[in-house]
Amino acid sequence: MAAPTMFGLGIWELVIVALFGIGGTGLPLGIPPAPEDPLLAKVAPEDCTLYLCWAGMAKPDPASKNHTEQLLAEAEIQKFAAAVEKAIATALAKDARDIEQNKIIATEMPKVVKALLTKPTAIFLGDVGIGPGGPTVEGGLIVGTGDDTAALMTSIARLEQAAGNISEVEVAGQKWKQPPLPPGAPQVLWGFKGKYFILGIGEGAVENIVKRARGETPKWLTAVRERNKVDRLASVTYINAKKLAELPAKIGAPPQVQMVVKALGFANVSHLASVTGLDDKGCVTRSHVAIDGQAEGLFKLVAGKPLTAEDLAPIPQDATLAFAARFDANQAFELIKTVVGSVDPRGQAAFEQEMEDMKSELGIDLSKDVLQAIGDTWRIYNAPSDGGLLVTGLTAVANVRDRSALVKASSKIEGFAQKMAETAGQPNEFGRVPRHVTVKHFDHNGQTIYFVNFVGDDSPVSPAWCVTDKELIVSLFPGHVKNYLNRKSDFKSAANVPEVAAALKSANPPTVVAYQDTREMAKIAYPVLQVLANVVCGAIQREGAEIDMSAFPSAGAILPHIQPSITTLAPTKDGLEITTHQTLPMAIGAWQALPMMFFGVRSAGIHHQEAIPQQQFEDFGIEDFDFDIDDGGIEFLPGAIELPPGGGGDGIAPEPVEPAKRLRPVPNRPTIRAKPRQPNVGLSG
Repeated sequence: MAAPTMFGLGIWELVIVALFGIGGTGLPLGIPPAPEDPLLAKVAPEDCTLYLCWAGMAKPDPASKNHTEQLLAEAEIQKFAAAVEKAIATALAKDARDIEQNKIIATEMPKVVKALLTKPTAIFLGDVGIGPGGPTVEGGLIVGTGDDTAALMTSIARLEQAAGNISEVEVAGQKWKQPPLPPGAPQVLWGFKGKYFILGIGEGAVENIVKRARGETPKWLTAVRERNKVDRLASVTYINAKKLAELPAKIGAPPQVQMVVKALGFANVSHLASVTGLDDKGCVTRSHVAIDGQAEGLFKLVAGKPLTAEDLAPIPQDATLAFAARFDANQAFELIKTVVGSVDPRGQAAFEQEMEDMKSELGIDLSKDVLQAIGDTWRIYNAPSDGGLLVTGLTAVANVRDRSALVKASSKIEGFAQKMAETAGQPNEFGRVPRHVTVKHFDHNGQTIYFVNFVGDDSPVSPAWCVTDKELIVSLFPGHVKNYLNRKSDFKSAANVPEVAAALKSANPPTVVAYQDTREMAKIAYPVLQVLANVVCGAIQREGAEIDMSAFPSAGAILPHIQPSITTLAPTKDGLEITTHQTLPMAIGAWQALPMMFFGVRSAGIHHQEAIPQQQFEDFGIEDFDFDIDDGGIEFLPGAIELPPGGGGDGIAPEPVEPAKRLRPVPNRPTIRAKPRQPNVGLSG
């Protein structure tokens, strides 16, 4: 009989997603941060490709002045986290059934994963290359297990027992565990040293970790932390871009890959570094893209002159979403052509041919007549005062270099659409107009507004645009363009929002600003989330998970703590600086994990790769049965009927069988357990 199967991927997605959300934390990890463990900074190699480190997770302090910590300390948030964790445990236990191996995994793996995400942890990757025997790599992971060391040693020992085939080797006077690996694969060792769990990948990785732990912090890491300093450090990420850019050549990747790397501007990027933590108000992330020489490719697009308050004037002060940037659309277009040409010259030729076809059909040169005619300052926003809900009012405003070119292009687009509509939109013999799309225009406040008109099609939007003397205005609906043209002298812009004003007046003013009134968006989203959560809770309870809406946090436990979010990007002498201030950490919160929990629990019941089509059962008259799949043969539960092997459509009639009788065991084939479905009981009839 085949070995017991492991859990499906869905259940592990469930574990990881939910643990990332427990306590409302999410990425970045280590929030609120516990006191730093300096040893985790020392283990990083001087010649490092990738380094990721996060602090242990402290108990949130309800008396803190930090809004993020206040939110995490809310009793309702903590209770919800406990309910999610309990639901995970229930799902895992159910999935394990009576298979000993799976029961061990269901019990011990969540403990190990939770420790990894809530204890001080460092992950690194040193040099990567290709040797005579295959890939060469040095990497590692170290977790400060603290007072939970003994418990985690027990959990990992039980997992090793469940996995089987784990050998023991002695390195530097200590025994380490090693899994079976194929020939040429890098060595993998793990074990505990003191109150640390260590995993090494590659020859000598474990010895080097232990050796570096007695040394000093690498100079590059000290510099990264000093440049991107935060008050209470939670996590550090470092990517050596130069080493990654050299990797395609090392591993023999096609030349096109290296050409794309260069075209996108990564060839002269030294490194990317990011430090996250808490300040006096919320969560802050400071990142640095270090560039040697001039910015190229993608980075050149945002390396223009800083934004001013006047540049943000088109954005309403009440905008729930706002984005402003120095961005040359024609430069971006040329970059796309360069990248496409780097990957495939034939693709570039096809791309250029499409542009020629557009010019032939519409009489418009996209680059000359449109992109070059638009300026380099863009604003995109959604504002309730314009009638926008979440994203339904998205409007873009760009300054104009050549108004006449854009007006001519608009007229040509309208003319082409009308010409197409003359053929496609003719009524049939019953007087019914076929579905078609056209472009129309109307005048408003002395300006011409063009819009896309859908006849018979259920389009949720009607894109519209207008070209004034100074601006191009584009929105999802004509009403938002009219609203823009209706503005009075008392209009106030987003430049007056305190967070935005402070960013514009900073010592290093940005070329990109992204702002979000997170509390207002949460007010709109909360009722929707509540409805969805109720549906999902009902569905996952049917699968055996123990969670209901009594655990869902109230709006009063969440909304008072949420502050606006703002991200800025600013060019510097040696690259780009990106800074984010927000209340909610950057990943999936616990309530957002509920839908993923549902799909995780649903998928966890299927372990075998062979799909059993429902039609195959219906061909034998099996329509009201539930089926479980395992390894080892075919088994029918009480009240079941027999499914002939390979059956379906071969004319063999179903045969009744005795309850719980095992029929025709077949090694290495899926077991199908069938039992009658329970009828739905309702109040109707």
